[in-house]
Amino acid sequence: MEEEKRHAMFASFRAGRSPKEVIGFFNYPKSTVYDQWKAWNSFKKNDAHRKKRSRSLGATRTDEFVAEVKRKVN
Repeated sequence: MEEEKRHAMFASFRAGRSPKEVIGFFNYPKSTVYDQWKAWNSFKKNDAHRKKRSRSLGATRTDEFVAEVKRKVN
């Protein structure tokens, strides 16, 4: 599918148009529009439900932790 067509469809979906309206306006094949609609909804759902970053990944290093790591490395 051409990139311009896909961008036009996504712009229509962002504007609140239904797949039926997009099919009628652009005269695209039904299967193409519904496949892109499915991809668009999947993207929106995944973006809204992303996991938050684990707090343990950003844990602060204590002096005891640093000393223990240095002892094990050396």
